[in-house]
Amino acid sequence: MTRKVIDEAEVVRMYQSGISGAVVAAQLGCPLTRFWGILRDPQKNPLGIRHFASQQTQFKPKLGETEAKIAITFYAEGQGMEAIGRQLNCGREAVRTALEKAGMSIKPQGPRFRDVSAEDGKTMSELWAAGMSQVAIAKNMSMSQVVVSRILRQFGYSKENRRTCGDANAMWKGGLIKTDQGYISVLVPPAHPFASMRTRMGYVSEHRLVMAEKLGRPLLPHETVHHINGIRDDNRPENLELWHTKHTKGVRGEAPHCPTCTCNR
Repeated sequence: MTRKVIDEAEVVRMYQSGISGAVVAAQLGCPLTRFWGILRDPQKNPLGIRHFASQQTQFKPKLGETEAKIAITFYAEGQGMEAIGRQLNCGREAVRTALEKAGMSIKPQGPRFRDVSAEDGKTMSELWAAGMSQVAIAKNMSMSQVVVSRILRQFGYSKENRRTCGDANAMWKGGLIKTDQGYISVLVPPAHPFASMRTRMGYVSEHRLVMAEKLGRPLLPHETVHHINGIRDDNRPENLELWHTKHTKGVRGEAPHCPTCTCNR
């Protein structure tokens, strides 16, 4: 296959006159890689490529007919508007204008946002209002923290208004949440006498809090509270007993208390 004959002197002359490289290459049928190779060759272009680049005019506000056709071709091949603009010595807006004038469909810029249903958005807001972190919500809902942050902003939630939630928050549920295991947790303020029992999110399991109030002291980390009837959200004082170790699950029945049970009933 024979290589196409290119008038290299004409390439240099046209580029020196201020015509952009893409237009010169298109008019002479010269591939861009070969075009730049000619300009970089000191024998064919003794003044150097930088000299000619400095002679080019400033970015054009709009493209001519020939340049517009080249922009359309490049865009159809998958090149971005900024890359096309660099080759045609113009800004991306000039490229966009030429493409829109030709009726080209403009591709959306940047990453496409993940679609989230209104139900998922409501769930995120409830978890956020309950005190769960964005990272934990993202892990729970199998998505990125960035998506969670965006959806919360759409629902009007932010780090700032989270600090002033409570009964002024539309998602406020009295400071009570129910865990997946069936236990009730209570939001406890930092000034509470049993605040040392709080989790990182500021919650205390209600059955532990009820027992602590009954004893008049915070529970120790190794102490556990057993639901006598096995119902985890039945936190009446008479349904709770304090153990010094882990207790068995479910109903204890009429079996004798183990030596670690303090029988606080």
